[in-house]
Amino acid sequence: MPVEPVWQFNIISINNLLLGLLLLIMFIYLLSRGEKTREIFSLLAFIGMLFFWQAAHLLANTLFDPVSAYPLYYFHNSGITVLGYTGLAVFSYDFIIPLFNRERKVVFYAGLVIGFLMIMHALFVEFPVPARLRFDPVLDVYSADPTPLRKYIIFVQVILSLLVVKNMVCKAVALRGESRRFALRTAIAIALGLVSVPLVYALKKAVGMDQGMVNTVLSVIASFVIVYFFWSYVDRAGIRFLYSDKIRLILLFFLMIIIGAVISFTFMVYRDSYFRGLAEVARNVAFDVGEGRDDRDYYERRYGGSVEYITVKVTGESRDRFLHGFRGFLPAPGNIADGAVRRDAVLRGERVSLYYTLRNGDRMIQVGFPYDRYRRQMHEFVSVGFFTSLGVVMLLFILLPALVSVSLINPMRGLLSGIEELQRGNLDHSIDVVSLDEIGYITDQFNSMVADIRERGERIERSEKKYRELTSLLPDIIYETDTELRITYLNEAGMALTGYGAEELARGVPIGDLMDAEDYAIIRELVSRKAGDSAVSIFTHRVKRRDGGFFFGENNAGRIVSEGRVEGLRGVIRDVTEKMRLEQRLVQSQKMEIIGSLAGGIAHDFNNILGGIFGSISLMEFKIREGMTGPGALEEEIATMKISAERGMKMVERILGISKRQRLAMGVVDLNRIAEHVRDICRNTFDRKIELDFRIDGSSPAVVIGDATQLEQVLLNLCINAHDAMTVMRTPEEERRGTLSVLIDRVPADGDFLARYADASEIDYIRIRVEDGGVGMDSFVLAHVFDPFFTTKENLRGTGLGLAMVYNIVKQHYGFIDVESRVGVGTVFTVFIPSTELQEGPREEARETGHTMGKGLILLIEDDITIQKTCEKILGILGYDVIVAENGQRGIDIYRERHGEIDAVILDMVMPKRSGKETFVELKAIEPSVRVLVSSGFRNDSRIDDVLALGARAFLQKPYTMEQLSKVLAEILSDTDG
Repeated sequence: MPVEPVWQFNIISINNLLLGLLLLIMFIYLLSRGEKTREIFSLLAFIGMLFFWQAAHLLANTLFDPVSAYPLYYFHNSGITVLGYTGLAVFSYDFIIPLFNRERKVVFYAGLVIGFLMIMHALFVEFPVPARLRFDPVLDVYSADPTPLRKYIIFVQVILSLLVVKNMVCKAVALRGESRRFALRTAIAIALGLVSVPLVYALKKAVGMDQGMVNTVLSVIASFVIVYFFWSYVDRAGIRFLYSDKIRLILLFFLMIIIGAVISFTFMVYRDSYFRGLAEVARNVAFDVGEGRDDRDYYERRYGGSVEYITVKVTGESRDRFLHGFRGFLPAPGNIADGAVRRDAVLRGERVSLYYTLRNGDRMIQVGFPYDRYRRQMHEFVSVGFFTSLGVVMLLFILLPALVSVSLINPMRGLLSGIEELQRGNLDHSIDVVSLDEIGYITDQFNSMVADIRERGERIERSEKKYRELTSLLPDIIYETDTELRITYLNEAGMALTGYGAEELARGVPIGDLMDAEDYAIIRELVSRKAGDSAVSIFTHRVKRRDGGFFFGENNAGRIVSEGRVEGLRGVIRDVTEKMRLEQRLVQSQKMEIIGSLAGGIAHDFNNILGGIFGSISLMEFKIREGMTGPGALEEEIATMKISAERGMKMVERILGISKRQRLAMGVVDLNRIAEHVRDICRNTFDRKIELDFRIDGSSPAVVIGDATQLEQVLLNLCINAHDAMTVMRTPEEERRGTLSVLIDRVPADGDFLARYADASEIDYIRIRVEDGGVGMDSFVLAHVFDPFFTTKENLRGTGLGLAMVYNIVKQHYGFIDVESRVGVGTVFTVFIPSTELQEGPREEARETGHTMGKGLILLIEDDITIQKTCEKILGILGYDVIVAENGQRGIDIYRERHGEIDAVILDMVMPKRSGKETFVELKAIEPSVRVLVSSGFRNDSRIDDVLALGARAFLQKPYTMEQLSKVLAEILSDTDG
């Protein structure tokens, strides 16, 4: 007859119920409060799989019916568990920090594919075959034999578990600090959960532990792992985990331990007692059989209420004897000792038979008991124990939170309300101290902290007010930016100077709008540096106003760094326009001072040059008067005049180079060549009693990145100071002589060098050492030697700007300067400029390959009569027709009349009535394609740059040769672009 389904508790079903409840709480909590990320979803997949696993076990252990075995059979053998373990593996890859991304993708997709294939195989191959049911007498449940697919499922689960352990160990090794400890704890928890089953079963095998107790131990371990992992993970993931939630979770954990432990121990005792009672009944039956009682009525009267059947098999007889009920002899081993009792349970169809087998002489006696009655009694006992334990724990569950609420949660809520008031800015709020326990102490400390915060806030408010007032009074621009270099703060002076108001700042004003692109790159680079690098940059740049104007500002900018991250810039920009103008005037004044110091030597050298020219002219006049004009008779005098003229040109170029005003023109410069130029100047201008000792190694270039003119001025200034220290600064009684030594060499930045010079960096330097045997300096003078306007020279002999200018130029070249001096012994100035591995470009040598003939009409606009005549003759010899205009206005009039005939114009820049630039503009208006050759004795003139930018074809420096003029004219006339 079919089995009637019975809903009954057993010890394992209670553990399944509590574990499933824990997993369900964990699943709902993470799903509702956790951030929806791949990490959370993969973890939820594993937790969901565990929950359905416990639900299937709960059904199998609660419903006493064959149908209860099928859900667990389908769950275990379908491959669904592979998907759950895949979720755990993906979680282990994403946990805390992503790791092995490519491997994670492979595992994820492989797990999905394998799990899907296993599910399909189970649905269409394994499950259509009827399951082979069996009964487990130890656990008292129906079960089914696993399919062949089960071993492959277990294999995949083991592989995925090993990957999880590997990932967690790798993260525990790779991370540092609190993250490392958290990863290590989580790895241990997960590993314990994965290996708990084989460990406990190994323990069972070793000590013979009861299966019910094994299941209880596993449930306790699983609940501990779940609670520990859940508690740690929600804290780490930033999920709000209230104190009341923590108390309920702890109570639920202890509920599992208490109920599981109490019911497991009492169940084993009660079950063993129940079975001992049945065994005693079986022995009584055997005793009666041994006494020869064969009356069925006797057995039905005495045992009919408790025994289901009594069957006797006698050795040698083929038929069983039924003393009570009708049940054939069930399988039993034949080696039962005389008087021994053996208990068995067997599945017959869909019913379970519980029976005892005994031996009494030649008789084998089998006594069957109703299995349903055993299950009902076990269910009643477990139910009583379960509900009793549950009632006690629920009472604690109600009373303990109430007690905790009164003594802990309510005071904590007071603290939370105080914190909320503090967050709203209410610093006058105070919390009442209701007890002198730990919460009361924390409350008192909180009140003290709020009072301290209030006091500090008032100080900060006063300080901020003072700061705001000071920044509003300052004439400098004070600004702050974010990481995108948008201005977030600008003081009143900044708004006034730049023209931007609060509305523009609110919309967002990039600081790049206030400066040129190359200056903005400096600011951008400052923000992009690493947090440990230098964080301050001082540089001068043009500051653009909103109305299109500009001024020069000195920008002292520093980064805003918080917790190792750059959050923007903060800086001060000072208007230095007037200061720069003054500095330029002072520098120019110092340059003119140098020229004044060299004036005597320049006059001497020019007289030598003029002497060569006049002497040659007198010789030529004599030879002409005497008729000595044959071929080659005048070549020597002409060559002498040419050499003297070239010397004069070079001297003029050097004087102009010293006196000219210009911005730094940085390039690759060989300091040896600069030293050679300075040596030539000193040799021609200094007192002949000063011995020059220039140690220049031409075979080893001293190459730096710099402005050649500025660096030449540095060396020339130092040499002039050395000369004056040995001559004009001596007393009349002292002899005015000495040695000026100049040394240029390369210095490596080794440890001793870096220790000696604090301003040095770990790069090689080119050293310029200037030493004199002059009057020297005492400590006071030495301390002020680089101060502007500080001088020890007599009145009208120095401005005190020379060494200040030297110091500034050296700083502009990222170098530094050192000075040593002793009174009466002399002074040594040492300049260090960073060296470079770049090569200096080849020198441009003037190569004249002869004059180039031409033709056409040339308009020569020149006010100097000598240049007029000379240029007119040269042009005539070259084959050109020439029209001469003595000033700009005359040139304009001629060009207006004959511009269709004129092929090119030679235009002087400095003329009366109309300047060269004004004349060019008028010529351009008459004929936009006019070909103009600009000529002047001074190239470094902004007017020349303006004319060239407006369309002049070329520039020719005076004085020039026939070859130079012919070449430039030929190039202009051959240019058809126009």
